[in-house]
Amino acid sequence: MLCSDLDQLKIIFDTMGTPKDMDWIKTPEAKRWVQKLKPHDGKDLQKMFEGATDKARDLLLKMLELNPQHRISAVKSLEHEWLSELHREADEVTCPTFDLTFEFEKAITTKFGVRHMMYDALLKYQQQQFATQQHRYALRGIAVYAFFCSLFCYDVVNGSCD
Repeated sequence: MLCSDLDQLKIIFDTMGTPKDMDWIKTPEAKRWVQKLKPHDGKDLQKMFEGATDKARDLLLKMLELNPQHRISAVKSLEHEWLSELHREADEVTCPTFDLTFEFEKAITTKFGVRHMMYDALLKYQQQQFATQQHRYALRGIAVYAFFCSLFCYDVVNGSCD
């Protein structure tokens, strides 16, 4: 049973080996922790996954790459030849790239900044709720109008009574 993130990392490094290049590790504490580990090449994935095809193992190795800059992306994974039979580009939904810069956090270094950020978030939420509510009222109004027209045999589309 895993107890911590460190336990999980030990399993990963035990399986994949310790990284030789550690430039991608940005946190000094994490880099020091990895440097203290006994260097080794990891386990033979060929033996661990002997029932897998070469293409499946290739994709697995690319997905398990320790360095995130060299790791295969989700899009490239879907395009991998092992998944070629399942890959249907027409069925895929793509989203805009998520912005990880978190520029807004620079503005919240004071209590006022935090309050201002919370105020903006609540204001946006309230505006979204109001717009949603207005849309619901409009739909109800149309439904009520159509109902009363049907009571009086009024054809809404053609503007006549049967």
